[in-house]
Amino acid sequence: MLLSLLSAVVLAQLSLAAIHEISVGGLKPDGTPNLAFYPNNIKAEKDDIVRFKFNVKNHTATQSSFDEPCAKLKNAYGQVIGFDSGFMPVSDPYGFLPTFEVTVNSTDPVWVYCRQVNPPNPTHCQSGMVMAINAQDDGKTFNKFLANAKASKAQDTTTSAYVAYSSTSSSWVSGSTETVTVTETITETTTVEESWTSSAYWPDAPASTWAANPATHTITVGGKDAGFVYSPSNITAQLGETVTFIFMQKNHTVTQSSFNDPCRKISETTYPPVYGFDSGFMPVADNATYFPNFTITVNDTNPIWVFCQQQAANFSHCGVGMVAAINANPFSDKSFEAFQQLAVTKNGTGFVNQFGNLTAPPAPSYTGYPGTYGSSSGKNVQNLDALADTDTDSSSADKITTLVNTYAPVALGLLGGAIVLLIALIAIGVVLLRRIKRNEGPRHFMPSTSYQTVPLTVPHFTEMKDGAHEYEEPRYSDRDV
Repeated sequence: MLLSLLSAVVLAQLSLAAIHEISVGGLKPDGTPNLAFYPNNIKAEKDDIVRFKFNVKNHTATQSSFDEPCAKLKNAYGQVIGFDSGFMPVSDPYGFLPTFEVTVNSTDPVWVYCRQVNPPNPTHCQSGMVMAINAQDDGKTFNKFLANAKASKAQDTTTSAYVAYSSTSSSWVSGSTETVTVTETITETTTVEESWTSSAYWPDAPASTWAANPATHTITVGGKDAGFVYSPSNITAQLGETVTFIFMQKNHTVTQSSFNDPCRKISETTYPPVYGFDSGFMPVADNATYFPNFTITVNDTNPIWVFCQQQAANFSHCGVGMVAAINANPFSDKSFEAFQQLAVTKNGTGFVNQFGNLTAPPAPSYTGYPGTYGSSSGKNVQNLDALADTDTDSSSADKITTLVNTYAPVALGLLGGAIVLLIALIAIGVVLLRRIKRNEGPRHFMPSTSYQTVPLTVPHFTEMKDGAHEYEEPRYSDRDV
């Protein structure tokens, strides 16, 4: 009864909570970026929800303070205590648009900014991309907050730069919405996007200027009979061109890494973490007729390193060479071949084998640096265990190996138990026999006696008159008479 009453109260409160939708970024009618939150100044009651919907380009919704609009909100000890959506790259205005929600826990002012930078231009925050929830009508007003943002110097020394990619995934992927609480303390590190200094100087290298007619490059991922491979696995793409990964049969990912750690997400090997693209797992059945895709846009000429996160029964896809490179310099020590060899050396047997290698050890798992990241597809990255039922990469040999590994310890345990039981029974028998012998005591053996039958000679006698008999002395047959 009490539980039902509490549920009714909670539902009633939720039904009264309003949802305020804020549009983040997008494009102006002339096609230029719209660096703004809309609306940028709202009033919200306690328990209301503010939903940020991210449009084209790459923005964040990050909590700041009135006095320093362009820096994360921190406490007196320098710890980050505000919310942050993370970067939300979006390239398709007609595709899925990710969202980020916060719940208002009081009517105190909440200050928000986009922490994207845009060198050599002013940062998004300095350009006025800020908003306020429950700003005061007098005193700490939104207009004063906006003026503080435009005058802010907080991001002048940042090493951040414009994100080098935008990504979309197929429309059939369902989206997810992240919800946080305004007053929740979130400890995290500053996200630093890669710096995009062009360094490609080899024959047929991509030009340092944007392509007049940008092309679309297609890379096939896996396939029913293709094995663990991207095809082609090494391409050159010009500025502004797109690379579309088409996922064939099996279950793979397209995940950005670094050259030095080919089989780990780039966010796990950089500090502060650099958040690269990640398609998430894309399971495709053998009889599929629709093949999902994932697209990135090349925004500079620096090398882009890619790997598959999938893990088979006893080897990783990356560990057998399932990697790819965009704009790798073939004449440097960081060529595609060097990248692939490093992948199989650090995470496999040292040999590339696109059809797998049963002797290769599984790739180790790592824990990345703290931070948050918004996926443009709106899909959470799934771990390998969660997709074990949908992954069809394991061959029959893998399955047999898995069965042996699973049941061999059980069989050996049973055999060992039987041996121990047999030894115990033998020991018990020996102990019982010894006790029986002690209880019987010492045995006395009588000498064996042989008897010889001696024939007797009947003595002669004389019958007397009175009837009595008078015997003669008996004589034995073995004595002299």
